[in-house]
Amino acid sequence: EVDVGSDKQIAELLDRIQAQGWWRDLVARAKGSQALRAEMSPNAGAYVGGEQLAACVRPERNSRLMMVDLLPNGQVVLLYPVEPDEIRAWHSPGSTSSLAKVNVQAPYGLDNVLVLAFEYEWLGVKALPRSPSSFRADGWAPLLAELKSNGGKISAVSFPVATYAPSTGRAALGSQPCR
Repeated sequence: EVDVGSDKQIAELLDRIQAQGWWRDLVARAKGSQALRAEMSPNAGAYVGGEQLAACVRPERNSRLMMVDLLPNGQVVLLYPVEPDEIRAWHSPGSTSSLAKVNVQAPYGLDNVLVLAFEYEWLGVKALPRSPSSFRADGWAPLLAELKSNGGKISAVSFPVATYAPSTGRAALGSQPCR
C-alpha cells in the first residue's frame, strides 16, 4: 500500500510507474540471441541491507557484460562494469563470473536487475551514470538506442530482487561463490 497524500508523493509514484515502463522497453529490446545464463547468488533473489549482492553470469559467446538495477524508487544504477578493468574485460564462453559484488542498501523493496552480454565492444558503457539516477538522465538514452539498433548481438536476463531493511528480522546470509 502506498500513501499518496501529497503532490510530491504523487509525482514520485508517477515517476516509478514511468520507470517501470522504460524498464520493460529496455528488457524487450535486449532480447537477442539469448546466449547468456545468469542467476543471483547466494540468496535466491532476497537480500537484507548490508548483505552482498552478486550475480553469477555465464555467457555462451565471448562477451562484454553489464548489470543494471532498477531500484524500488524508480531510479536506475549501473552495477557492473564500473572499474576500468571491468569495462575492458571480455568474458569467455562457458566460464562463470561473479559480477557486481555490492552491499545492499536503501531504498529497500523490489528491484529489477538486468544482465546484458554484448558480443562486441560498446564504448557507450563509459558514459552511463555510476550513481542512482532517473531513467530520464541523459546517460541512459544511448543504452536504449544501442539495444534498438544491435539487439541481435546482445543477450539479456532479467530478474526481480527483493531487498529488506536490516531490522526486518530476516537473517543475513553470507556471500557464497558462484557454482
